[in-house]
Amino acid sequence: MIINLKIIYTDGIEDTVSASQFVDLLRAGKIGAIQCGEGWLEIRRNQIVGVTEEYEGPERREIKPVKI
Repeated sequence: MIINLKIIYTDGIEDTVSASQFVDLLRAGKIGAIQCGEGWLEIRRNQIVGVTEEYEGPERREIKPVKI
């Protein structure tokens, strides 16, 4: 089964794309909104987990042993 999604590109043009195209366009930062059940969901690039810029600071997720 092919899943098609209605989107709005960042330049305002509406389109229908496949799920695999959606992923590629999302990673490229070309999607401004996606249609969902309640209307249009605006895509804000900095709020998407895994799509943000590479972090170049110190590692902050250190694993610390816990004494039991």
